[in-house]
Order: sequence, then C-alpha cells, then structure tokens
Amino acid sequence: MNITPSESGTVISFYSYKGGTGRSMAVANIACLLAKHIDLSANRVLVTDWDLESPGLHNYFSNSEQAEFKNQKGIIDYFVDLHSLLRKKRNLYEQISGENGVEILDKSLAISDYIIPDVIPKLDFIKAGRFDADYANRVNSFGWMKFFNKYREVISVFRELLTSRYSYVLVDSRTGVTDISGICTMLLPEKLVWVFTPNKQSLHGVTKLIRQAIEFRRASDDFRPLAVFPLPSRIDDAEHKLKKNWLDRYKSEFESAFKEAYNIEQPDLTEYFREVKIPYKSYYAYGEKIAVLEEPDESLSLHRAYRHFFEKLITLDSAWQKGRLRKSAWQRGRFVKNIDVFISYASEDYDIAKRLYDDLKRAGITPWLDREDLLPGQNWRETIHHAIREASCFLLIISKNSVSKKGYIQKEQRIALELLDEFPSNIYIIPVRIDSTELADEKLRNLHWADLSDYEKGLEQILKVLRPFED
Repeated sequence: MNITPSESGTVISFYSYKGGTGRSMAVANIACLLAKHIDLSANRVLVTDWDLESPGLHNYFSNSEQAEFKNQKGIIDYFVDLHSLLRKKRNLYEQISGENGVEILDKSLAISDYIIPDVIPKLDFIKAGRFDADYANRVNSFGWMKFFNKYREVISVFRELLTSRYSYVLVDSRTGVTDISGICTMLLPEKLVWVFTPNKQSLHGVTKLIRQAIEFRRASDDFRPLAVFPLPSRIDDAEHKLKKNWLDRYKSEFESAFKEAYNIEQPDLTEYFREVKIPYKSYYAYGEKIAVLEEPDESLSLHRAYRHFFEKLITLDSAWQKGRLRKSAWQRGRFVKNIDVFISYASEDYDIAKRLYDDLKRAGITPWLDREDLLPGQNWRETIHHAIREASCFLLIISKNSVSKKGYIQKEQRIALELLDEFPSNIYIIPVRIDSTELADEKLRNLHWADLSDYEKGLEQILKVLRPFED
C-alpha cells in the first residue's frame, strides 16, 4: 500500500484517558508504517511527544538518544523560547497572526533546531524536551491556558508550519483532561485516535470528551473536520467470553458517542471492530520495541494488527465507513461538485449563514457551507479551495466580525477575487451585508451588495440573482 499525500499535511493525535494503554507504542508503530509506505522521496513524516509530564516516546527511537541529540530541545523548549520572544517583540504576535504567519514564525524561531532527523528513513522526531535538571520546572511552570488565551493564533500557525513541511504529523498526547491534552485533541488534529483498554477506567467519559472535542471544533474558526478512530489495545485473545462481552460494551459506547457527537442516525462499528484491535503480546511488555520493524507481517502478529488499523486510519473518512477506500479524489479534498453558491462567513455569524444555507436549499439552489458539507477526514484547505472554484457564485457575508477577522475567511475572499480577475470570469461575487460595516477591499466596494438587515427582502434580492444558476 503506497500513500500519496495531499498538498497539505495531516495531523493525527493519539489520546488515552488513562496511562498503560500502549498509546506511545501505537504512535511509534503507525509512524514507522507511514514512513515505510509513503510515496515520493520529498514526503516525510514527523512524530512529536506532547506527553510532557511523562515522556517516553524517545525510547522507541534509539537515534534520539545518541550523543549528538542527547541535549536536543523539544516541544516544551520550543514554546518556552517562543513565549520569551513574543514578550520581547511586541508586534511579533500580530505578524505571526497575519498573512505570512508561517514564514514569520519559522524565521523568528527555526523549528529545525528542535527536530531530530531520520530516526528511521523519512521519519523525523521532536522530543518532549531537553531532559536536563531544569526540565520538570519548565514543564510545571509553563501556563498553557494562559499562553493560548493570549496568543491563540500561534497554535494554529504552528500546526500550519508543521503540515507545510510534513505529509503526516503524529502527536503523542498527554493522558486525562488537561490543558495539553485539550490542545492535542481539539486544536491540532484532523484525526484523533482514542487508545483504550477494555476496562471502565479507560473508557471513562468517552461520549462526553468526544462530544466536547467535536463541538469545540465546530464553534471555532477552524474549518477542518475532526474524525475519531477508536483503538482497542492489549486485548487478551485467550479469554473469549470476556473479550466478546467487552467488545459489545465498547462498540456500543463508541456508537452512542458518534451518534451524539456527529448527529448521525446509527453508526455501525461492527466491521471496524472486527478488524481493529491490538492484541496483548507478552514479548512486547518488556522494553520499547517496534513490532512493524521487528517481525514479519503474518496472521495473528502484532505487525498485522497495526497494519489493519493503519489502513483504516489512512484510507477511511470515519470509523463507521464500510469497506476500505483507496487514496482517491475524495481524500485529496476534491469530492466537491454541482455547487451553485459558496457561503463565506465569520464564525460569529454562523447562525445567519446557516439560515441562509437552509433557505437557499429550500429554494432549489445548491449551497456549500463548511460546517454542513465538509466530511470527516477531508483535507479542509483543499476542499474549501476546490469548492470555491466549483461554485458559480461566491456569497460573502459582511459584518464587523468578517472585516476584522484574520482567519481563513480572508483567504477565501482572495481566492474568489483571483477567480473574478480571470478572463472570462467563472464566478459571481455577492457581498451580503448584515450590519453597517463598510467593505475594505476596493474590488468588493465596486460590487453592489445585498442587504440582510431586512432578512426576507434581502433573501429575495439574492434569489433573483441565484435562480439562473440552477439551470
């Protein structure tokens, strides 16, 4: 199985509520499978250790403990150094939050200084940190929530920096409910692997925590979908009756969680859990060994178990998807067609965007709205870009929120305006005002707007323009 990555990298976080689930072991094995099967020499994989209080991922990669990397800085050091820079340079945060934020961030603090290259071919590694006498103090004194509240955009730009360089970025998350685990589960990934063992402690709060992660993503400016993939680990095949009872139990638990979190009728995880489970093997209980590098891919082997999960994780859009999907146009973010209208809006204006979306659908028009039409696992940047290009009309909701935003809405506008400049133009742009805010862009100011201060009247204006696009 060869993997051809999309233009922008994918972040996959591995989380467990309790320790002792084999989460870090799963990260190491999946990282090695990715590096092994990825296409083209230019594509690489990065694995990062965010379990700062209890780091251990470095033990799986002997290269990281060589003398030249013994004092290598890692995740905590990067953010301590970045925090210091942001405090010294007053305008740096504004620059990082702007259009060229990725380049400015890396120029200000080179990520390459924190990376250990080629722990295996095509796989780079960032440790939790430099394990010196002051390590614990750096970890315990860094206020993640305070940092996030003050420099919110930095986490997003940091993620974009990593995904601009790597086809896949794997994150080994902190356990439990902490500030760091929140960053790893809600802010960083497109895919979230929930590693658990068959017991009450490990499954504690599954529904609540998955729902929180999904709801946080939906309420944010981050348009990427978040797909959750459960990974049952350390399953003892000798106890057949207990294994069957617990399989039924955790299958039901995750189906309920997905039904509530994704608002879908009845997700069926029967096929998924039939193939996905990591068996307990006593040989791997001692030391840190990577099964996919040590043993052949044979039936009942740990190597085979990780490969089964790896194929699901990389090729499926969701855990309840039936069958295996090859890397396809859909996964590359291009499963978008027959769009009449792309709706661009600030997250604070979602309610009116959704109302407009529903009214357009009722009028027989095909609108596209990120929160309604992005699917789990799709590359959100590519999908949005392609949706704008496919749409006949770009409907831009103008408000004080959209004009002051520095998020992706500005990027959407630039894409639409570039299409407008093409000859012949393949897009029709309608600015839609919902308050008295003036347009900043001169090209947009030259376009007559629809006014939704009187919603019904404004909707009728829009429909007069859009009805020809139905044909």
